[in-house]
Amino acid sequence: MNPHIRRGRRGPRLRLPPLPLALLLVAALAGCDRNASGAGSWEGVLLGPVPAGSAFLVVSGRGVEGVEGSGGTLAFASEVDGEASSRVVLIAPAGGGPPRFRVKVRDRAGGAPAVTLVELFDGDNVRIQGTEGYRVDFQP
Repeated sequence: MNPHIRRGRRGPRLRLPPLPLALLLVAALAGCDRNASGAGSWEGVLLGPVPAGSAFLVVSGRGVEGVEGSGGTLAFASEVDGEASSRVVLIAPAGGGPPRFRVKVRDRAGGAPAVTLVELFDGDNVRIQGTEGYRVDFQP
C-alpha cells in the first residue's frame, strides 16, 4: 500500500507535505518575483536582421550603475559626466551569437534602461548602414 495515500470511507486522500517543507516551498516561490524592486540588473541582447559583430550604443536611465558584457561579449563603457548615461562598445562573442550585456541599476522597479544605437558593424567589421530593424531586448 502506498504510504502517501490513505484509504477511508471517502476514497483515496493525498497526504500533505510536512509543514517545514511546505514553508520552504512557499519561500522559494516568493523569491521568483520578476518585478522585484531594489538593486539588480537587466540582461540585454542586441537583435537585428544581420548579426552584429560589434556595436556602439548609449545606455541611459535613472540609477544606471554600470554596464558589463555577458555570454562571452566584451563590453567597454564610459559614463558621461552630468548625464545619466553611458557610452558602450560591445564586441560579440568569438563563436557567434548576438552581443549580450548586463546593466546594473540601483532599483529595477524603475524599468529597463533606454538604449540608443549609434553605430553597428557586422562580423567582418564592415559598418552596417542604418540601425533600422535592430533593437535591444531586456529581461530582468
